[in-house]
Parts: sequence; C-alpha cells; structure tokens
Amino acid sequence: MTAEATTSLFITYQTPVVLQPVVLKLTLQRRTWEQRPCSHLVDAFLKAARPSILKAAAFSQGRAPRVEDVVDADELVLTDAAGATITADAPVSELTKGAAVARAALRPRPSAPSTPTRTPQKKKKVSWSPDVVERSRPPAVGLVCTLKDASKRLDSYIRYHQRVGFARIYLYFDDASETADIEAARGYADVEVIVRDEALVAAWANLPGWAALKDYVQDDVQVRQMLNALHCLRRAEARDRLQWLVHVDSDELFDPGARSIHDHFRYLEASRFDWFCYHNFEAVPEVAYQTEVDPFLTVSLFKRAACLVPDAAKAVSETWRARNFGIDPFLFYANGKTSVRCGVGACPVSVHAWGRKDPLRGGTNDPRHKALALDASVACRVLHYACCSFAQLRRKYETLGAFPNSCVAGTVHHEPDTFHCKCRDAFLTGGPPALAALFERCVVLDDVREARRGIEAGVLERVRIAKF
Repeated sequence: MTAEATTSLFITYQTPVVLQPVVLKLTLQRRTWEQRPCSHLVDAFLKAARPSILKAAAFSQGRAPRVEDVVDADELVLTDAAGATITADAPVSELTKGAAVARAALRPRPSAPSTPTRTPQKKKKVSWSPDVVERSRPPAVGLVCTLKDASKRLDSYIRYHQRVGFARIYLYFDDASETADIEAARGYADVEVIVRDEALVAAWANLPGWAALKDYVQDDVQVRQMLNALHCLRRAEARDRLQWLVHVDSDELFDPGARSIHDHFRYLEASRFDWFCYHNFEAVPEVAYQTEVDPFLTVSLFKRAACLVPDAAKAVSETWRARNFGIDPFLFYANGKTSVRCGVGACPVSVHAWGRKDPLRGGTNDPRHKALALDASVACRVLHYACCSFAQLRRKYETLGAFPNSCVAGTVHHEPDTFHCKCRDAFLTGGPPALAALFERCVVLDDVREARRGIEAGVLERVRIAKF
C-alpha cells in the first residue's frame, strides 16, 4: 500500500472523566474508508482506544477503571481539525479531506452527563492515619527524554514507562531526519513528540540561561538535553498541569522498585523535597552482541550503585575497577538521575541536577550526595543500559567523533583515562577493531561463575523489570 493511498488520522478523546486526552492514530485506506459513514470510524476508534481510555480514566479519577468510563458513540460529537462538527452519517472523506495526515476530536455532547449516574451512598467517616498519603490520588507524573538512534528500544521504552504509571511522555528527537521513529512515536497515546527544528530553537531562546548556553547548543548534546528538560518542565506545569517530571535518557529506565510509580510520587508530593536524585545501576551484557539489540528485553544483570555495595565486597568490586583500567567500577556516570516538582521555578544545572537562585530543597537515596538530604527509604533507581551491544557502542562514538574533554558549557571535564575518552581515542586511532577490544575487556561479562560471584557479594544484581 503506498503512502498516497492512506491517511494517518489522529483522534483526540477527552471527557470529564478522562482529564488527560487520549490520542490514537488510525491508518485509513482511502479507497475503503472515504465513503464510509463517520459513525463506523467512531466505533473503530472506541474499540481500538478502549484500553487507553480505561487506563486514563483510572489515573484521572484515582480508582479502578469502570465500563462506563468509555462514553457511548451516540453521546459523542466528532469535530475536525478546525473544530467544525462532523455528523455521524457524513462520509469519512468530509473529515479527512483526502489529506495524508488529518486530525479530529471526540467530545461529549453538551447534553451528555458529565459523570456516570450512580446510586447515592452514605459517606463513610474517614479518620486521619499515617497511611492516608498512601491512599490518596497519585500525582500526575511526566517523563522527558532527548533521543537519537533509539529505533530498537523505542517501543519498549514507551510501553515500559506507561506500564509503571507515567501519565505523559515527552520525546525530544534530536535528529529531524529520523522520520520513521518520529511517526512511530506519534502513534502512541499520551506521548508528545517534539523535533529539533527552528521552532524549538526559537523556544529555547526564551528560556532562562539561554545566553550562557547558546554558543554550545550545536555541538553539545547535554546542553540540548538541559534546554529540552526546561522547555518540557514549563509545558508540563503550565499546560498539562503535571505535578512531577522525571528526566532520563532513551537507554535508561526509571525503576520504581515496585509495580508502579504511584506510591513513590504520593510520598514525594507530601514531602518537603523540590527535586530528588536517584542512584543508578549500570547494565552488564552477558553476551557480546555484535548487532544492535533491544537491551530492555535482553539484559538483566547490573552493577549496583556504590552506596549499596557491602564493605565486605571490596575485593569483588576491585575486579570491576581493574577491568576499567583502575578508574571506577562504572564505565559511565554514577551520580544518578532526577525528578523535579513542577511549579517551583526549577532550572537544570546539569543533566543530573536542578537548581534556582534561592536553593531548592533536594533529596537523594545516595549518601554520596552530601549537599542533598538523604532519604534511604526510597527504593527507586535508574537502570542505565549503556552500550549493551558493540553496534550501539560503535554508533555512539561514530556520532560523537573527536569530542573535547570538556562539555556542558565547560562545566564538566572528562579525565583522559576514563572509559568514555578511551573509546573516543581508540575509535579515532584504531577504528572498530580497537573499539571492539575495549568492548570485550570492559563491558561484557560472559563468565557465569564470575557473574554468580558478583551477585552473591552484592556487587551485581539481577533485575527483573515490570512486564510491559
């Protein structure tokens, strides 16, 4: 089927029960659909979007989903992109107008009840108890990510984070030429896609800190990540009315240490914290994958954060340090990733921290962050699936090229002996074979006995993420 023979129709559904809009993409074969009545289209949408609508209603209302949360087709009004009402018996062509991409909306009729009719019940008396916070409606939490070259893991990344309870996911595509991934991401409900283009750069120019960062935007991806996070935070708090925002990369998963994020963010919402830094784990592939794989589905072994490694495990931990030329057991960053409360005037000071002119109240579950208040009861962590295949490692350093040792507007300096710089130098001087040697030495652990030894010592951990 050619692209000209189909229409990508994005339908937005929102009711008083579903506070966060549900958006679903339908790919319509024009020859089949153009003369069908719009009532058939609405029925097809409600059938396909039913799971997302029930989930959104449950999240909005803070309760289990109900059958009546999905409004009957007869009680809905269909409108086109301009807001004009389209009748149920009108042909679909009147809505799509033969365009390759079209948009529509479904809203309740003015006469439709705003909430389902229920039999009045006597209210139960509720007394205060310490677990009232745990039973309260969870705050709406968003996730922001700047991404590139994420095709293999994009679907898993979105579905996992929706599964654990994120209300909205903001994906900032750093490369506008990745059209296939961009269109695929736009097909998910509760996912907003922003592409780096002139409009986004113009929006950056209106953000605090632009004057200090503008000269580094073109060459420094971390600067673009910071600007995207701030751009998203302003949008999430003003337009989408979210309460918290989590900032992670496309090769990272936010693991709540439970079935969902709701209990944790109920706790944060009632706490004194304005932002929170979570310790991170680093993935250890047990197979030397040469072609790129979806790491979220293939890798389950991780190095634990240093703050969780027992003192008695020092000898085992030192073997990992030796694999990395005596630098550190972790190959990449070890200072965690963050969430931030919306509406407190926060700005990113790096991809790992938030601040403002008067200090924010920051918390952490990693005692190495001496400037932050320690709350070791928080079990959440960030799982970093860093370069789990040689193809992923090679493309990373092909893209980065001869990068300088300093980044983030000169505020972060990479020592020449770090794994990051060694990979750069190996690729520039010895090409793929030299980089492959580093991958085999430092990244892969294909010794079953050594993996078991690390797990028993508490240096490694087998992590089973939520099914999605």
